[in-house]
Order: sequence, then C-alpha cells, then structure tokens
Amino acid sequence: MSRKGNRRENHERFAFQVSFRSPCPQAWTVGYSTYQHFRPWLRDEFCFRCVYCLRREVWCFQDSDFELDHEVAQSLAPELCCDYANLVYACHNCNQRKGNKRLPSPTEVAFGASMEVIMSGNEYGTIHPLNDDGIRLIDELSLDAPKITRARRRFIEFTRSFENNDRPMILVWMGFPEDLPDLSSVCPQPSGNLLPDGVTESWYERRSEMACLKYTSSQVPQIFGANRVASVRCFVPRDSGFPVKLS
Repeated sequence: MSRKGNRRENHERFAFQVSFRSPCPQAWTVGYSTYQHFRPWLRDEFCFRCVYCLRREVWCFQDSDFELDHEVAQSLAPELCCDYANLVYACHNCNQRKGNKRLPSPTEVAFGASMEVIMSGNEYGTIHPLNDDGIRLIDELSLDAPKITRARRRFIEFTRSFENNDRPMILVWMGFPEDLPDLSSVCPQPSGNLLPDGVTESWYERRSEMACLKYTSSQVPQIFGANRVASVRCFVPRDSGFPVKLS
C-alpha cells in the first residue's frame, strides 16, 4: 500500500473498502465441531471488519459487536454449520438484519463492483448500487437507512479530522486492534488446514516478522486497508469492498 500522494484519499479508501474473498482462503480450516472456534481465523481473513457495512473492530466497544454469520443460514442448511466456507465476519447489526436471507456471497460476487460510497458533494456518505447484487445488498441490509448513512458520514468526518489534526489518532482509528490473533497457538487448533501457509501469513505473524527484522515504523503497516499485498497471501484477495467516489 502506498503512502504517497493524497494521504486523505488513501485513508478514506482504506476506511471504506474491503477485499474479495477467494474460493480458497488462507485458513480453509476444517475439523471444528463448534463454528465459534473459527472466530480468530475469520477476524484475520476479513481484516477485523464487517464484510457488509465495513464497520471496524476499533470503532466498537466490545467483542460482542461482531459475530460469525452463516451465508446459508443454519436453519436452511444445518450440515453447513461448521463449514468455514459458509462463514463470514459481520457486525451484530448486519447479522441481525440479514437473518435467514440468502444474499450474494463475497466468495462469488465482488462487492466492490456492486456498491460505492460517495465521498464528496451533497450526497457524501450515501451508498449507491452499481448492479443488481448491489441493489439486493443495500435493500436487504438497509445500508442506505438514514441512521446508517448519518453514522457513515460521521466516520468520514472523523477520518478527515484525525488526518488533518491528529496523526497518532489516525493510526489508532485506521489501525489494527491490539489483540491480533496468533493463529499458530489458538486453542483448540483445527484438525486440518488446506492452506497452512496462511498461518505464517496472518497479520499477527507479519507484524512479528517485521519487528524481528527491525523494520522502521514507516515500513510497518500501522494502517491497514482494502487489500493485502499480493505477495502476502497465497490466494486472490477478496474484492468485496465499496469503491469510493471522490468527485
């Protein structure tokens, strides 16, 4: 991720984009009998954000603000309850609004090609559909509800204010949570992992490696955003984020 050019534009893009889930993520773990055990793996894969509304963990008060959502609801497909490929990381509100609905899957649909957040002008903070999938996601999850739009505008204003006036705070606001999961030592460990290299390429391991190599602070990714660097992951990044329209 480049820090050059318009830093405000970079930070806003980091705030309001996420990536596209590959059909084969790094932690295609198997063998858990309880789906909640997948939580640290999903936190890392989804970059500590809600896959639907892009709300970040660091913007919330407690762990219960985020939940594991079944793409195909347990009531409709109980056999997929502990299938990692059927799980995504979502905030409580989006999970509740989704309920048993069957929505476009981030494994199959690039959310970034389906929706965009307007970042300037009279409509800034609003979210617009770009195709039929975007219409469904916005309608079913009420992503354009007045209260959600007002909150999105506040997040944009906070980001701009911190960038202009409080550099240390922008690193907190746009940074990692303090409790990055160490996937190599989570307990219990899964009985299998189809892509074990993903453990060594998790955010926790990347941070540890950078510290051991004595990287400078400018080289450590204090702010994380839309996509992981291509060389970091052994799968195609998700592109389910919302592109931002700056003008």
